[in-house]
Amino acid sequence: MGCDYCNNTGFHSRIGIFETLDVTDEIRELIVRGASSMEIRQKSIRNRIQTTSSRWNQKSYRRCYNSRRIKQKNINVLKERKEKLMVNMDEILELVVKKDASDVHLICGNKPVLRIARELTVVDEMEVLTPEDMNEIYDYLIRGNLDKDSVFRETRKLDTSYEFKNVRFRVNISNSFDIPVYTLRLIKK
Repeated sequence: MGCDYCNNTGFHSRIGIFETLDVTDEIRELIVRGASSMEIRQKSIRNRIQTTSSRWNQKSYRRCYNSRRIKQKNINVLKERKEKLMVNMDEILELVVKKDASDVHLICGNKPVLRIARELTVVDEMEVLTPEDMNEIYDYLIRGNLDKDSVFRETRKLDTSYEFKNVRFRVNISNSFDIPVYTLRLIKK
């Protein structure tokens, strides 16, 4: 896969792509404490810092980029990052609790949908979920649990639970066209 510029090789010259991390006070504290790279990654995701790999996965789609194109894409990615970092899962879960919804459905290409009193209600004030959002939600819900990640990667589905501000949710993760799809059910006490 390539273009005329690279003679269909997929690249014209070798280019290094390195991931950097904005070190906030919270991240610095984790580093000093000797936290694992997974803990640091999860904290950065919770702080809405996108990873380089997630940005590139979203942008590249296996296209052939020469160095000028990559430089321009980097500039565009940084602009987008400032505009929208990721879907705010805390906001969605708070809305579920506030509106006394029984379920929330998160499907790529749609806005979040709440089930309130057996009726499905689209959350109009939120953005349409992108493939990038769906992968970030996965990282948010799994939080580095390698066992859960392994089960999902092998079976392409996962039933688990998640606790948010002392409220528990039953979480079902499945796969649609290689993109995670989520249903979270509020577990009432």
